[in-house]
Amino acid sequence: VCVFVCRSDGGGVQSQSPSQEPTSGLDSESAFECISVLQQLGRAGALILMTIHQPTSSTFTLIDRVILMKRGRVVYRGDTDDIVRDFERCGYECPQHFNIADYILEVVVSLDEGALEKSGFYAEPVVRASDGRDADSVLTTSSSKKKKKKKGATVRGGLSL
Repeated sequence: VCVFVCRSDGGGVQSQSPSQEPTSGLDSESAFECISVLQQLGRAGALILMTIHQPTSSTFTLIDRVILMKRGRVVYRGDTDDIVRDFERCGYECPQHFNIADYILEVVVSLDEGALEKSGFYAEPVVRASDGRDADSVLTTSSSKKKKKKKGATVRGGLSL
């Protein structure tokens, strides 16, 4: 479980700093502050990839994009603002005043792969970088020193449950 903070000079990745899951062992207020800092770094142009376990509702609102996986398959990826609507489209309405992160985890854990497929998950909405590229090409670009990454191409935050 790692957080990678990657800075780009417009011609490639300058540095990568992996660390453990950023909120492990923190109380909810400290976890919120930690993710706030990562959000600011992302909005300043850093590529932030992280795993976070059981975020509070307020911490979840700081995350811009989500990648949700089960058994190595992407169940969902998209903007955090769209996740409730997208789960409703698949037939799973989040109860009012319920922690969204808890709810989506509960849904995915409770369904087998066939039920997820039948419900319309695995459709994989495309996460787009600020320059219009999809997340896979941004991640490939940032991991390859031969390819050049355009300045400002970032995926700002993420959640993997």
